[in-house]
Amino acid sequence: EDAYPHHVACDAICFSAAPDEEVSPELVADLRVRRSGLITAAFVDALRELAAQRRGPATFLELLSQAQEQLARTGHGRRMQLSASQAFDPTRRHFRFFDPAPNGNAQIGLREAKRHRSLR
Repeated sequence: EDAYPHHVACDAICFSAAPDEEVSPELVADLRVRRSGLITAAFVDALRELAAQRRGPATFLELLSQAQEQLARTGHGRRMQLSASQAFDPTRRHFRFFDPAPNGNAQIGLREAKRHRSLR
């Protein structure tokens, strides 16, 4: 959980990947020639794979796990992560493009101001 969360009145969910600590020149070259982004491709491939299984709606955790598998198949050492503007149980909530959850944040805005350390 973020130490200084910024609560909003919307239902925003983001799939992303934790960056590698070091990126080799070979990896940079590979990423530059790809037709789509690494994370986007893993996400779309995961949606296709889950749809092919025909088990009905997938939970956010199932989608995240499948996207991680797709990402691992590329050979890149990134780890998928899920961020959201409000708390929810990813094992119970089904992924849908059209079904936002009502705002459940008790407070809107920054919980407390960020404290920046001096560079001295």
